[in-house]
Amino acid sequence: MKNFSQLTLAIIFVALVITSCQKETVSDGTADPGVAPTSAEGEIIPGQYIVVFKSSKIQPTSKVLAKSSFTSREAKAKSVRDISEISIKSMNAILSDYDVDQSKVLNYYTTKISGMAIKLGEEEYKRLSSDPNVAGIEFDRRVQSPKVEVKDVITGDVSQKMAQETPCGISNAGGSVDGSGKNAWIWIIDSGSDLDHPDLNVVTDTR
Repeated sequence: MKNFSQLTLAIIFVALVITSCQKETVSDGTADPGVAPTSAEGEIIPGQYIVVFKSSKIQPTSKVLAKSSFTSREAKAKSVRDISEISIKSMNAILSDYDVDQSKVLNYYTTKISGMAIKLGEEEYKRLSSDPNVAGIEFDRRVQSPKVEVKDVITGDVSQKMAQETPCGISNAGGSVDGSGKNAWIWIIDSGSDLDHPDLNVVTDTR
């Protein structure tokens, strides 16, 4: 019985030691800029980050446009530019609040997220990461496309003589259909769509 009590006390002691060690390593709430990258994530660009703001603070353009309808592409394009300009001003205001130089911003993102690519020093990083409106800050990374091996090159003369083939996507969708004169809808899931691209008529009215 005595040996059992000693064993129990020993287990409790070890558990307390482990718990106390865990409490000492708890993060202070800011992201750790020293995390080592994995090969799948890409090579970290030193001192360069992607900052994403909470949509409740700065709404992305697509989210705002989803509540509106437009009578022309010109009106929609103007609205995209106006909303993006407001978003950028809001992001710059947050940078100013934490004494972060706006000239360090490399690019702004306003379509599907509200954020930016920016160069930050260690102190700037700490100040900005403490803002409650920041959803997250992560490393900007350099990612390379896989190498492509060209097995065969078809010259223009040969390609013109080749018979046309129907892509499998058309066959899987039920075959080709003459769409002239029809008013039909298609949905494209693409977070990278440019809402103001002249070749696209992106309808954001979900009603």
